[in-house]
Amino acid sequence: LAFEQMKKKLQAEGLFDQARKRPIPALPQKIAVVTSPTGAAIRDILSILKRRYANMHIIVAPVKVQGQGSKEEIAQAIKDLNENFPEIDVMLVGRGGGAMEDLWAFNEEIVARAIAGSGIPVISCVGHETDFTIADFVADLRAPTPSAAAELVVKSKVELAANIAGLERRLLQSLRIYYENLQGKLHRLISSRAMLNPLVLLERPVRRLDDALEGLFFASADKLRRAGEKLNLQGEKLKALSPLFPLRKGYAIVKDARGKAVKTAAVLAAGDRLLLQFAQGKAEAEVLGAGGAGGLADRGKQKPEVKGGKGPEQETLW
Repeated sequence: LAFEQMKKKLQAEGLFDQARKRPIPALPQKIAVVTSPTGAAIRDILSILKRRYANMHIIVAPVKVQGQGSKEEIAQAIKDLNENFPEIDVMLVGRGGGAMEDLWAFNEEIVARAIAGSGIPVISCVGHETDFTIADFVADLRAPTPSAAAELVVKSKVELAANIAGLERRLLQSLRIYYENLQGKLHRLISSRAMLNPLVLLERPVRRLDDALEGLFFASADKLRRAGEKLNLQGEKLKALSPLFPLRKGYAIVKDARGKAVKTAAVLAAGDRLLLQFAQGKAEAEVLGAGGAGGLADRGKQKPEVKGGKGPEQETLW
């Protein structure tokens, strides 16, 4: 009963109207996630985003998703993200499945109004496909599950490449059909028995055909140019999202002897062997000084010094 009363109240205010819902960006660069930091939902979302775009910028706002204080934390996280990170392209708000009482925080008015007042487009992803909450009706888009939300907000590189290839095929097919139609009209005109004086009758059609072909040439060239620019732009965006792209700016990936990425000097110790991955080639190195609270073998207290390798010292990507 409380659910239906709240639904009718907010619907009467226009919070569910399709006209106020904003489109979700096709290629978001920065995504925020409002959910529990320990639940299955955040693990599923991060796993899918990492698989599709490893270089995606993700901001996680950890909140309680059930129990006392959960509705206030969710609403405040949405407001804080809008105030502190207005450049975020899209926000995911939700949690994994559970009983109706476990999901009730997303039926609260304070959460619904926070979503409605968000300047950042919001995708709700609460529970399972059969679960519906007030947040789903207010959000700009509802995803049936947290995993589905991650798949909706970030398309795979393969899918983007297929879309571009499909546009190119349709463009070339349209041009071919247009040329074939013009050629057919010309052949029918030439073979017509009604022409008393073929040379005179052909002057105007041929002139019109020449003009049409000339116009088509410039129009098709312009279309191909714009399609090429769009393709190049998409390609640059895909390239910028590659995890290897920062290496071209002088960064390097540091790996231990097992090939595992080293993300902090605290795990290094004197004598550890390292592998440095550059944009062009690799180099081996050895830690001269100890790291933080311990190393890969024995942890020391000094910051690591690295010897060996190729070229000047570079910042690491990790």
